[in-house]
Amino acid sequence: MSRIVQVSGNGQTVPIAMFDIALWTFNRPFLLMRHRTTNISDSPLEDLRIYNLMDFDIGGPPSYRDDTARFDPETGVMQVWDETPLHVKLVSRPKPAGWEISPPLKLKVTDTYRDLKNNLELGPRDVAVAVQWNLGPLDKGESKFVDVVISSGISHEEAEVLIPTAWELFSKKMMQ
Repeated sequence: MSRIVQVSGNGQTVPIAMFDIALWTFNRPFLLMRHRTTNISDSPLEDLRIYNLMDFDIGGPPSYRDDTARFDPETGVMQVWDETPLHVKLVSRPKPAGWEISPPLKLKVTDTYRDLKNNLELGPRDVAVAVQWNLGPLDKGESKFVDVVISSGISHEEAEVLIPTAWELFSKKMMQ
C-alpha cells in the first residue's frame, strides 16, 4: 500500500489517494495484478490516470539490446519478445487508453507530459513498455480498479492461449 501526497501552498502534505496492488501467481506462466486507487481526500480527484511501465529484458543480461515490442490497439495487447523462445503478453481490463514502446531511459511521464506516445512497435533494441488508463474523476471515498494479466510462453501463440485461463483464475482468486 502506498500513498500519493499533494503539497499545499503552506508546505503541508495532504494525502489524496491510496494505491493497493495485489499480485498473484501460483507456479503458472502468468502474473495477475489488481491495482486499486481510492480517493482518501475530502474532495474529488478530477483526472485519475494510472500507468504501468515495465522493462521485461527478455533473455536476460546477454540480450538486453534485442527486444522487440508491439501494441495492438484493437485488442489492447502489448507483446514483447526477442530471439530467445520467450514471449510475453500484457492485457488489461479496462483496455489501455494509451501506450508507449521506448528505450527505458526515454520512457517518462511528467506533470506536463501526461500522455504516452501511442507508437505501435519498436525493436530490436533495449525497450521498455508502458500502458496508460484514463479513469476520469474519483469521488471522495470512491475506488477504481485496473486488472492486468501478464502471460509468458515459448511462442506468441502459447502466451496468447494462456490469457483466457489467466482471466478465469483472476475471477476466482483476485475478485474475492
